Amino acid sequence: MRQFLGESDMTLLEVVSESIRQSCSQLEWLRDFRGCQPPTTRWQAFVDLVKDWQTLLAGIAAIIPASIAAVFVWKQIDEQRAQFLQLSERQSHKARLRLARNASLISQRLDRFYAQLLQENFAFFDHSLDEEVLEDVLDAGIMSGKSNFEFVTRYVTCTQRYASLCAIYAEHRQKEHLVELFKELATLDAMTDALYPFARFESELLEMPIIEGSIIEQYLTLNLRRGRDISRSNLSELLREKAFV
Repeated sequence: MRQFLGESDMTLLEVVSESIRQSCSQLEWLRDFRGCQPPTTRWQAFVDLVKDWQTLLAGIAAIIPASIAAVFVWKQIDEQRAQFLQLSERQSHKARLRLARNASLISQRLDRFYAQLLQENFAFFDHSLDEEVLEDVLDAGIMSGKSNFEFVTRYVTCTQRYASLCAIYAEHRQKEHLVELFKELATLDAMTDALYPFARFESELLEMPIIEGSIIEQYLTLNLRRGRDISRSNLSELLREKAFV
């Protein structure tokens, strides 16, 4: 190349080549400079942590308001439950107060049943308790627990059985039916007496009385008799035969 170019041209070419080499060196240094990263700061570390755990943090952020809402919901449910219990308690007390009045009415009605049996009056409708009275007895039992509900269920069943036996005996006149009639009547009277302590808030439990032969005779000859003359009645004959023992 020197053969074709003069000295001045060679000098110019060398100068241009040197300039190009210097420019390339500067570019290489700039690239190396840009590749250097400054040391990580605490803020940058926090930002990186948030980026790495942003899904978990988003889940936590959603759980917090949901938990707060759940607390308010549970509090509202507790308040409603307390209001319901207070209402149930008031209704139970009202039912027991009605039961105190109705127990007395039932006792009077059983006395009339007893007199009608002695008079040979066995009409079904003359030996039935009013439905409203029985509903009050059921309400008091339902609102005061399972054991009391079982008592009043037996009580209502006993009243229905007694009235049915009256109709059966009126048609067939069999002595075994008459014995069952007086037994059911004595049982009803004993169970009615058991209503009073509960109705007067003296006891929280309706206790089933012990029903046996001696108790039945006691109710038929003392509790229900109330000074009546039974010497010539059908009951007197059954007592002499020891039908209830």
